[in-house]
Amino acid sequence: MKAKYKLLLGRRKNYPLNIELEVYKGADCRVFISTGVVLDNERQWDESRQLILRNSNAAAYNHYLKTLVLNIERAELEAEERQVAFTKDLIRLAAKNDTIFEELNVMDKFREYISEKKTWKEGTMRVENTHVKRLQSFVDIYKGQKGSKLYFKEFTLAFLKDFDKCLCESLKDISRSHIHFSLKKLLYKAQKDGLIKYNPYEDFEIPHLDGNKKKPALTQEQVTALENIPDKVLEGMGIQYDVLRDRVLFSCYTGLRISDSLALRKCDVCHDEKGLTLQFTTIKTEQHIALPLYLLFDGKPERIAQKYLDHNPVDDLLFPYMGRSGRDYKLKRLFKLVGIPENYTFHATRHTCASLLAEKVNDPFVIRDVLGHVAMKTSMKYINQSHKTAERKLATIKWDGQDNKNDSITLKRNELCKLCKAQGFTMSQTYIVIGNLMQNPDKFQILKSWVETISAKEISEETIDTKLQTLFNTL
Repeated sequence: MKAKYKLLLGRRKNYPLNIELEVYKGADCRVFISTGVVLDNERQWDESRQLILRNSNAAAYNHYLKTLVLNIERAELEAEERQVAFTKDLIRLAAKNDTIFEELNVMDKFREYISEKKTWKEGTMRVENTHVKRLQSFVDIYKGQKGSKLYFKEFTLAFLKDFDKCLCESLKDISRSHIHFSLKKLLYKAQKDGLIKYNPYEDFEIPHLDGNKKKPALTQEQVTALENIPDKVLEGMGIQYDVLRDRVLFSCYTGLRISDSLALRKCDVCHDEKGLTLQFTTIKTEQHIALPLYLLFDGKPERIAQKYLDHNPVDDLLFPYMGRSGRDYKLKRLFKLVGIPENYTFHATRHTCASLLAEKVNDPFVIRDVLGHVAMKTSMKYINQSHKTAERKLATIKWDGQDNKNDSITLKRNELCKLCKAQGFTMSQTYIVIGNLMQNPDKFQILKSWVETISAKEISEETIDTKLQTLFNTL
């Protein structure tokens, strides 16, 4: 369906009388464009002929209006040739430019795309705009004039290679990759909108970044070493080192980002009969997280939280305030004390929590719920990186020629489940028993005999939990 064009005077029924262009292309595509032409009264407008009369600037105004309609018609024909939908956005764009394809300033369009991303955080938009500024700086050098425009038809493969050479002189591969990936996304958006036919990134190889590279995380031994640092040693290092150590350990057990850790308040810690639960909304992704601290890592984060709830009755923050000045330096000193590499930052504690959970439970859903990942593939990375994953999976395989029916981990698990149910164990207690079986398949007989000697009808749930902990400490 071809669009219909009509000039309207005073559609909004207010003075002065503005002339607007109505572009109609079906019920779902109707756009009113302000032409900027203003008339003193209705007698200066001929509705049937669509012309301005009895006005000192009538000739110039009529020429401008006719050109405006022709530009939009030409853009519509070109969109039809390119087999691109002539949408409202393209109509508005055509009204602002002589041609909407290839003659647009790349930087202006990229900034427009970035500003339209309402879901992006302020920091993300700032980084993306910085990448566009980097492109603008190169264009200024490339054309020899500050503030030069780059049109889409000039964004060729040869131009892209020259831009990459310029980046190589001052940036590392990882920074170059981030810039190219940002521009590639923006350029594909322009291609989707029909502004270009060819995206030069299709034939350009971006410096490779290994997305599956293992994230820097502390090992269980390093976390234990942090726990065992004597308080006197921390006191001798200076003020707030004990607070920093507790904050690091708390993040290792809960997976908190540094931004969430600094903003954590006492009101975020909820009390109930079972223990402490941390409920908060993440700053970065705005995900609501509820963490039962008493269930994570044998209740270690609960004991840390309780310590600061008791010792800081006045302060609203859970942990005492720690400014950014000197924090990174203190963190490196603390890590160096137990042999943690210098390139590890506070964010390594978040990866530590995910890695330890992957080795303990091997369940991506648990990792997603604890760390608040938006995408499941992020949680799956830690499962794939866990060195015990293959061991656990291979332990469940029944190989050809082997009569291991009685030793099958699946049969052992089912037998333990039935036995726990018969003894009156709760669901959470049963999961704990089964989880330890998966980690220690060779301890099946010990677990079985222990469950047989315990009856939930005769002793309390707290006693069973205590006995569970005592047993697992001996396994």
